Amino acid sequence: MLSGNDDIARIGHAQAFPRTPSHLNAHSTAIMIFNVTNALTQTIYRAVRGAISLLALATASLFVLVAPDVGAQSAQTGNRVALLIGNATYSGGLTRLTNPPNDVAVLERSLKLLHFTAIKPVLNGDQKAMQRAVRDFGDRARNADMAFFYYSGHGMQSGGENYLLPIGAEINKESDLVVEAVALSNVMRQIEDAKPKVTIMVLDACRDNPLPGRTKSGGKGLARIENAPTNTFIAFAAQPGVTATDDGIYARELASALTSSKNLRQAFDRVGRAVDRATNGKQRPRKDDGLNDDVALGNIGTGGAAVAEAGPVRLAGLEPRREPANVAPPAGLRDGDVFKDCPDCPEMVVIPAGTFMMGSPAGEVGRGENEGPVHRVTLQQFALGKTEVTVGQFRRFVSVTSYKTDAEKNSGGNSGCYAWDASDSKFDWRAGRSWRSLGWAVKDSEPVVCVSFNDAEAYLNWLSSTTNKGYGLPSESQWEYAARAGTTTSRYWGDDPNQACNYANVTDQTTSPNNSSWSIKHECKDGYYFVAPVASYRPNAFGLYDMIGNAMEWTQDCWNKDYSGAPTGGSAWKTGHCARRVLRGGSWNYVPQLTRTAVRDFSSAEDRINDFGFRAARILP
Repeated sequence: MLSGNDDIARIGHAQAFPRTPSHLNAHSTAIMIFNVTNALTQTIYRAVRGAISLLALATASLFVLVAPDVGAQSAQTGNRVALLIGNATYSGGLTRLTNPPNDVAVLERSLKLLHFTAIKPVLNGDQKAMQRAVRDFGDRARNADMAFFYYSGHGMQSGGENYLLPIGAEINKESDLVVEAVALSNVMRQIEDAKPKVTIMVLDACRDNPLPGRTKSGGKGLARIENAPTNTFIAFAAQPGVTATDDGIYARELASALTSSKNLRQAFDRVGRAVDRATNGKQRPRKDDGLNDDVALGNIGTGGAAVAEAGPVRLAGLEPRREPANVAPPAGLRDGDVFKDCPDCPEMVVIPAGTFMMGSPAGEVGRGENEGPVHRVTLQQFALGKTEVTVGQFRRFVSVTSYKTDAEKNSGGNSGCYAWDASDSKFDWRAGRSWRSLGWAVKDSEPVVCVSFNDAEAYLNWLSSTTNKGYGLPSESQWEYAARAGTTTSRYWGDDPNQACNYANVTDQTTSPNNSSWSIKHECKDGYYFVAPVASYRPNAFGLYDMIGNAMEWTQDCWNKDYSGAPTGGSAWKTGHCARRVLRGGSWNYVPQLTRTAVRDFSSAEDRINDFGFRAARILP
């Protein structure tokens, strides 16, 4: 066990229980003095849609890309401009929407990472505000290297013309659209006159009719855009006649894909697969690809040139059985695909190569000093467990090898596992506790917990020898890249902690078996007081479950107090305080300030707590 000035008990939830003495995170301790009620104030958006009449796209985000015919285009940092419009507060028979302002915010963050320097957001704009914004956008886009137009709100079709509906529009009959709405052809005309090298426009929209009783145009919603400029790419959030969800799924997937894909077509292929998967096939994005050649969309470095491809990344601590450099993933696999190397192996997801900004910005609520400085990291393709390693998977390993965990061996002079128990509402060393016996009925579908770094390594070494593949723990940067899945918000679902129960098992309103409750908690109910079966909640944009909450996850990295001097190529940090290893993701007992993607923790390699688990990573191929 460790000792010294850093030997601080971390407070993980409202009861302010001490953690194991070597589990050190001064930030996590200090954070608990915050007034949680006032610390995080994000609006909880709830979808309310109605069917009123007219050919419409409720929540429209239009993405049209115009590119010069010069082969695969490289995205340059020169003059990049964007107009983002999000309309939600409709009246006069048009259904109020909930997510357009969030959609704009999510995309704005991603565009900043792509070095757009002139981004104009317009929220709840009336007709005059929208028309002026479109005019000014045309002026700013003149000869720009890239111009991005985004609209999220109601849209309609009439007489072959698509219309974007401003706030305050009074539409009682179809001919009112000409007077009350903004014709999409006018937006296209501004773009054509500006002649940017690359133009991007998105309709993240329902393609059904929210006002069918007031028009003769039927229920087909926004029409396909004809006579688009040469080298134009147009994408819709849904197929014709379908209501797109008003939960921001398309915008989040788009933001993720733009910042982590190599080119435009790859990005929209990923968006289509992710939205289709997340909605169980109910919403299938469509695109009209008029490009002669593809357009590069990689993140851009500060020097004005595209970030160079990094060298091959090895999973830290593993000696791969063959070099992963410049080779394809397993036969037939693409980014986002899921595979297993054996019947009892974890399901693995192919994570695309990409570049991201690691760490949290100075203004993020709850941020700790160890989460910075924010720095750029470029990673090669790898695979990561779709879920945390389960009790059932770990049980198979133990049955074959007769392995004894650190908890079962009472390693480090401590008996059993350091565990929270509802009977006395505290953490303590508890003899006899291990991954097999946790103080609740253990299920094979739950993440294995009460396992140390050493235990995780033992399982993954066995998995490598069994499959002849290169398994190991992810590096810290691989973990955060995969958890963010292209997002730049404090959580991969946004900034609102109280949406956590849709995505994560955290401290919440669920009570314990003896009817106790957390005093500091998320204002929602996820249904589990302790661990939940893996994949009980929504995945992130990469199709990974429980990247926040449920079980904390060991990584390969040695502990360092911040990111000064951290690796930038995706490898683990193998210098620093290597008796301590980094854990990420938080757990079932984490309070709102700590359920953020950037939060870091650490503990000694032999430590085990009943929220310590892990996730497998694998070299490709």
